[in-house]
Amino acid sequence: MTLVLLAASDVLSDTFKLARERTFTATTVAEQLRNSAPDANNRPKRLVAARALVRRHRVAERGGKEFTDSAPES
Repeated sequence: MTLVLLAASDVLSDTFKLARERTFTATTVAEQLRNSAPDANNRPKRLVAARALVRRHRVAERGGKEFTDSAPES
């Protein structure tokens, strides 16, 4: 089954496409989609709120919080 966003902006659609390919972090989004770290962090937040992505918390290598986001398993 393939998940598709309906009526989403190009910004959210691009982020969702990345999530369908693999689990990612905000840093990955910033690198892949060539945007700022704050913007890359906010994109997945909107998709998580809509339950289009699943967010998991982990401890970053250098300490602090880090989240990984991925498409929900079908």
